[in-house]
Amino acid sequence: MVGMLIALPGTPLHRRLALEGRLRPDDETGDMFALTNVVTRMPTSALVEGYLRVLETLYDPDTYFARCREHLHHWQEAPGLTRAAAWGELAIVARSLWVQGVRSPYRRAYWRFLGWAARRQPRKPPLALAQACAGHHFITYTRDTVAPDLRARRTDAPAHNGYAGPREAAGAG
Repeated sequence: MVGMLIALPGTPLHRRLALEGRLRPDDETGDMFALTNVVTRMPTSALVEGYLRVLETLYDPDTYFARCREHLHHWQEAPGLTRAAAWGELAIVARSLWVQGVRSPYRRAYWRFLGWAARRQPRKPPLALAQACAGHHFITYTRDTVAPDLRARRTDAPAHNGYAGPREAAGAG
């Protein structure tokens, strides 16, 4: 997960920024994908565009599954933790195969990942499927909820937050 810096109330950072007049009171939600509540020198639109690029890159299906491959390559199971799958977990696998493997627009990336896991990491399919299921949440939530919300918010905010940094305020800018 990645988010913008948010000065949480009650922290030293929040107190310092409040004393400097660098808090935006309209963005105190604490939402992981909210805009920062810190008044920045960077225009809000540029900050949001950069954040969108980061999120859309991280949760691009090919990029996400490449990270999963790297993780599986290095992951070592702790001794004695192997167990049989429960019936409920089998239903989750069936749903993943249908939703991600048949209906999703990223099904090719999904099948490439599972095929790689079956060939190269044959003892780790439960972990591969768990990562694929988690990926569905990240990929679709970013695409369907976070990105559209951020795109709408980038135009709602002023082009510049109006903060004159300490150097500019003292005339040294």
